[in-house]
Amino acid sequence: MNESQLGAVLTCISARKCNHTNLINLIWGPPGTGKTKTISVLLWALLKMKCKTLTCAPTNIAVLEVASRSLRLVRY
Repeated sequence: MNESQLGAVLTCISARKCNHTNLINLIWGPPGTGKTKTISVLLWALLKMKCKTLTCAPTNIAVLEVASRSLRLVRY
């Protein structure tokens, strides 16, 4: 992961520690910037923290890609 991707993951995880508010984070960028990798790592980290999450994407293909990458991380 590059510095920007790691920063996005750490920002989301640190914001998660604030228990008195609901949290919505948007990870956006042009094609090829590592959004899927970033989201997959974030979901893996949140799973390890036993945190409930909801992930949305504009297309079914994007949802399937995030799901398959996340599953690969969980299996290893």
